[in-house]
Amino acid sequence: MENPGQLMLRSMIIAILFVMLLYITVTFSVFGNLPLHEIIKAKDYALAEDAKPAFGENGFIIMSIAALISTASSINANLYAVTNVTYQMAVNGELPKVYERNVWHSTQGLVISTAILIAFVLFFDLTQIATIGSIKRNT
Repeated sequence: MENPGQLMLRSMIIAILFVMLLYITVTFSVFGNLPLHEIIKAKDYALAEDAKPAFGENGFIIMSIAALISTASSINANLYAVTNVTYQMAVNGELPKVYERNVWHSTQGLVISTAILIAFVLFFDLTQIATIGSIKRNT
């Protein structure tokens, strides 16, 4: 690779622009196919409801499955990213040494984070957690 910094910057810009275009396209698709009252009624599954007019019940099912896979993949990616950052901070001396310990060939943070995540999913109302997570601080 001649200039990895330049290539990385170009790749990131292209990826961000692609995702922006994808989100805008999906938004126009949903608002173009469904009236506002149906979008509000469907709120959590509006994208799956959007696939119904074009692809019928099968489109709804496929979009629902895609949403489940996307959610699981996002949780998985975030779980590993956060625990790896914690581990690297401990290795660099920014956290107590106890965070460097491994449990079953995995960082201890991964096991603890997974246990907490499972407890949240099983025993708490996730809409409240999502609401708290989306609160923005006005400055």
